[in-house]
Amino acid sequence: MKNKVNSIATLIFIIGLFFSEVSFGANAKFSKDQAIIENRLSDGTVIKVVVHTVKYPSNFPYKGIRRWWGADSGKPQFLIEKFEVKINEENIFIPLSVYMDLANPNEMFLDAKNQEAQLVIIGGDAGGSYRTTIIFEKGDVKKRKVSHGEFPEVGEETVYSFNTSTEN
Repeated sequence: MKNKVNSIATLIFIIGLFFSEVSFGANAKFSKDQAIIENRLSDGTVIKVVVHTVKYPSNFPYKGIRRWWGADSGKPQFLIEKFEVKINEENIFIPLSVYMDLANPNEMFLDAKNQEAQLVIIGGDAGGSYRTTIIFEKGDVKKRKVSHGEFPEVGEETVYSFNTSTEN
């Protein structure tokens, strides 16, 4: 009976993965000091994300940060040093607050639909793990949501709004 219950639970889990709400078209693992990922919106627009990491430097200017996403306690091993996003080869502005507190990233996924792209960065390990979702819409960062890896109800969300007027 116990084996039958375990088999049913496994089957339900696999079906849940198959029918999950989000499916990602591209993924990348962090190797050495960066991860690169690219995908296309339905209109053919190309989105390319390059995330550079660096070992925690001894001269890090923000040593007062006490809470890092991706580090159980104390200083993290790796930080995101630079976060580049290009849409059709044009760099877009990425606020420091999108990535400044994310440490020890492991992999990222990029899903592109219609006029929206969703970048997910997964980092840390066990009790220090996290999942960050960054939403891009019409060439701008619109939202960042970070959730604890083991307790997804714990996290934070930031909504971005920029003046995109082209008038002088």
